[in-house]
Amino acid sequence: MYLGARRDLGVHTEIITGGIATLVRDGVVTGHFKTVHRGKVVGSSLAAIDRVERALIDNHPVFELYEFNYVNDVRVILQQENMVAVNNALMVT
Repeated sequence: MYLGARRDLGVHTEIITGGIATLVRDGVVTGHFKTVHRGKVVGSSLAAIDRVERALIDNHPVFELYEFNYVNDVRVILQQENMVAVNNALMVT
């Protein structure tokens, strides 16, 4: 929701969620500056994707799915320059 003014973001994630396909369509996520899988959205699975976004992703060459052990491999992640991790917290005590 707050990324619309950004450009050329990259995505390397365990789970590709709703909103990513729209950001690709709108030119926010391009992966232009990614060091590994340049120009691609990399993930292991899809979750919370509605029918409209599934249609955007289906056969779209930007989206690539790999096994979890590859996507989460610290050796692969360390190859990305200027990597920023964004995580959710379901509960903080």
